[in-house]
Amino acid sequence: AGLAIGAAVVYKKFFSLEARIKKAEEATENAKVAADGAKEAYDELSSGITELKDAQNKLSGLTTGTLEFKQALLEVNQQVLNLQKKFPQLLGKAKFDDATGAMYFLEEDLDNALEEQMKAVNRANNAYSVAQLNEQQLKTQQTTLSKTTDIGLYRGNQSSSTDDEEKQKYQVKINQAKAEIQAQKNTQEALSRQF
Repeated sequence: AGLAIGAAVVYKKFFSLEARIKKAEEATENAKVAADGAKEAYDELSSGITELKDAQNKLSGLTTGTLEFKQALLEVNQQVLNLQKKFPQLLGKAKFDDATGAMYFLEEDLDNALEEQMKAVNRANNAYSVAQLNEQQLKTQQTTLSKTTDIGLYRGNQSSSTDDEEKQKYQVKINQAKAEIQAQKNTQEALSRQF
């Protein structure tokens, strides 16, 4: 009866752990999506700034008032508006050149926006790493619990002479798994402190 109750407790822990692993896998996937999204936003900002500078360079080489100038001016102003629309950190930062009618951002504002976006990428990547570590930690705990359960069932079917030898072998594996879990916890805590 004691063995059955012990087995029931172990299996309850095992299946509870499986539910936590499933949630951790979902959290990892969500964190990956967020990290990918943050990187994509950074890339969009960077390429948007490059496109704006290219349009500004084109405009500066044209004669004021010509059709080409007016088309280039429209392109520059549209680039500025698009950047403000996509990136709230640039909202309200646009300046206006009275001489040409061109909108522009100060270089400092563009640099700050890129830096802010890079910080968002780093935060999202750190969150993704923590989620991966958490998922791996839970999976390692599940493996350890599974091995522990196997030992208990195995010991119940063996004579006591080989029982001690097998117990020592499996205890070494359990200790290694516990050390691995602790190392993962330490890494997770170190990454969490970076936030």
